[in-house]
Amino acid sequence: MQIPSSFTLGPQTITVKVVTKAQMLRQLKEPLAEDEDVPLGLWKRDCLTIWVQQPRRGFTEAAQAHTFWHEFTHAMLELMSYDTLSADEQFVDRVGWMLLQASQSFSYGE
Repeated sequence: MQIPSSFTLGPQTITVKVVTKAQMLRQLKEPLAEDEDVPLGLWKRDCLTIWVQQPRRGFTEAAQAHTFWHEFTHAMLELMSYDTLSADEQFVDRVGWMLLQASQSFSYGE
């Protein structure tokens, strides 16, 4: 899947940045705990931006696509004022999987 550079949700234009692990780390507001990993994706409502790490060993393009749809789901829910649902990571992950599957199976015309 090709990760978009931007898209529109309602009246908002969302920017998407594909970044290195080091660039992702710089986007975090607080330092990571010793047992925490750098997130593979991140949604920031204040700047209407999704960050997704570049594929690499241990983080495949398929995993990157799922990460994009996971963060897309956070963005969509928060822009619809469903912050409680957005905070439910299991729900967000499942919706992200369904959106990924739908996007990969779209059929157009005959």
